[in-house]
Amino acid sequence: MNRITSWWARPRSFVIFFILCGLVGVALIVGSAYIASSSIAFPILQGLGIAFVSTATVAAPITLYGNTLFMSQFKELTVDKLLEMRLAPELVRVLRQETFDVDRYDEFKWKLSFDAMPSEDGFLKLYARRDYKISNPTYRPRILRIAHSADILVTQSSGFTPGYKGVSLSVVSIENPSDKDEVRIDATGREGTVGEFLNTPIKITRDRHAVMLNCELELPPRSLLIASIANETSVGITGTEPYICDRPAVSLGISVSHPPWLDIGILTLNNISGDSVDPISTSSPDREGRIEEEWMFNQGFFPGHGIQLRWGPRPKQLPTPISEPVTKSEDSGNLCS
Repeated sequence: MNRITSWWARPRSFVIFFILCGLVGVALIVGSAYIASSSIAFPILQGLGIAFVSTATVAAPITLYGNTLFMSQFKELTVDKLLEMRLAPELVRVLRQETFDVDRYDEFKWKLSFDAMPSEDGFLKLYARRDYKISNPTYRPRILRIAHSADILVTQSSGFTPGYKGVSLSVVSIENPSDKDEVRIDATGREGTVGEFLNTPIKITRDRHAVMLNCELELPPRSLLIASIANETSVGITGTEPYICDRPAVSLGISVSHPPWLDIGILTLNNISGDSVDPISTSSPDREGRIEEEWMFNQGFFPGHGIQLRWGPRPKQLPTPISEPVTKSEDSGNLCS
């Protein structure tokens, strides 16, 4: 009974039902044409056919629209009332803003590359690029704060300055993709105001532990932000790099390119067991001997959720000892009896 009820409540079930009504109605009307008009069955079949066709053509859109509108209003009002009953007004306002009226990352991809640091055996060069989209489907402007941080070591290798290599921001109209504003900045070794986008400065600040990029722009109505932020820093041979979402993300794709002697592990921060997640693909070594591994997380992330990347030298495998050949004795068959 529960299966029938759940199936009937779906909009697809209503569509199938009304299509069947229309087919039955047409069949009855056509069938009545082969019956004499003086017969009592003629007006009955014709009336039923017209009723079924009317149900399919008139009642279907009204029912589907009314059901969808009712459920959406019911959910919205129910959630609002439950929040107001159980939480303080200040918490209700914050929770509603964080859940129902919040920006989210779409098509979030994190690309990393580990390279050897010239003349520095104790360091690796880490190149990281974040690509994502943020849409504003509403008909009002929305203020977006873009903030990224690249951690740096207290002890840096000589001759290397960590920072942002490339910043690319584009705003595209949803209705007219040819209506586009974009900016591309090579921010290698720079700090302060490094550029401007939509009359908003793009700032890079540097302190002892990190290099930060900040930009607060106004996303126009019915528009899409396409961002690509790349940075480069130095890390130790062994270390970890967390990424915590500052806004919801529908999914997160990660690709890591590294030398074959480096072992890479990725785990979700809400995983209590602490086990690493296996990559979905691992490429063969290229001409330079590097391999690339890919991960894909489709479970969705809320603010505060994220993943943690760890790396370190791959454990050396001990050689497998060569066992002595086993000589089969004459009465060895008795062991199986």
